[in-house]
Amino acid sequence: MQLTTLTGQYQCIVIDPPWFYRLRSNDKTHRNRIPYQPMRTEEILALPILDLCDSTGCVLFLWFTNNHMLEAAQCLQQWGFDLKTILTWEKVTKTGTPHIGTGHWLRNCTEH
Repeated sequence: MQLTTLTGQYQCIVIDPPWFYRLRSNDKTHRNRIPYQPMRTEEILALPILDLCDSTGCVLFLWFTNNHMLEAAQCLQQWGFDLKTILTWEKVTKTGTPHIGTGHWLRNCTEH
């Protein structure tokens, strides 16, 4: 992850952690496998986000999937941020219809 190369103080941070998916993580035939190295929650929590925050204030946009809502809340708490609102993105196809994902419990088309 490139975060280790960042320096400075920022008033706005956008982070899209490479969340680890336990379900079928070793199944090479699973169509929802990811082409990047995931991080465990403990590794994401240990990221030095506070070191990158401007002392006058900082807004954090934390990207997470439906499967990682609790872990995202842990990140906010660990990094010293308060939850203000959740923005939801509806994934759509090129034709504008909902792009239904593979899901773990429900097949949804949103991320936050």
